[in-house]
Amino acid sequence: MKLGNKKISTGPYGFFATPDGSVRLNPEGTRQLELWLKKYPVPGRLFTKMYRSLYNAAIHAGLTHEDIDSLCMVGACTAMCLYDPARGTLFETFAAAHFRSKVQTHLRDLVKASRHGHGTVSIQSHIDDEGTEFQITLGERDPDNHDDIKEQLASHLRLLPARDREVLLMRHGLNGRRMSLEEVGEVFDCCAENIRRIERNAIKTLRLGVA
Repeated sequence: MKLGNKKISTGPYGFFATPDGSVRLNPEGTRQLELWLKKYPVPGRLFTKMYRSLYNAAIHAGLTHEDIDSLCMVGACTAMCLYDPARGTLFETFAAAHFRSKVQTHLRDLVKASRHGHGTVSIQSHIDDEGTEFQITLGERDPDNHDDIKEQLASHLRLLPARDREVLLMRHGLNGRRMSLEEVGEVFDCCAENIRRIERNAIKTLRLGVA
């Protein structure tokens, strides 16, 4: 169902609207969520148990336990709005998928927000323990030409599709935190080898642009 520019998804316990992500539980949905939270008062612990690798990636990216729990609480509200017990799925399983989605989206947003404000860009051949063929390094930030440096990095990254940009930002610590192939794979729901391939192709594209 659509209302203006919003898409409304409804369930027995409430509704969820996109793109703004607003949720509204009806009285029964509120009651059911309160009952579930008595069983799982800290939703982040359920997320940690079911998605340990993604949890580790989130911590590595700088999220705190409180951040993760807050994201999971939002995910629980969204899940309850869309949950239909008639389908036979346990709410814990249904909610955990929403926890995962919230954390993944937040990690991607962190990367997007950190695209600017680095030093000069250098792309060099390098082999690390994971077999990464190239490495991006950044010089020290110079306050006198800070705007030029920001534009330089942005112009290089604009050569790449959005997913490739985000993979490089995570893998090479361009947001300040270097993540492993497996950790990035958890964020994008793909295997480490696919992340390696995306990274390799993106670096080759950047080298052509920087040269």
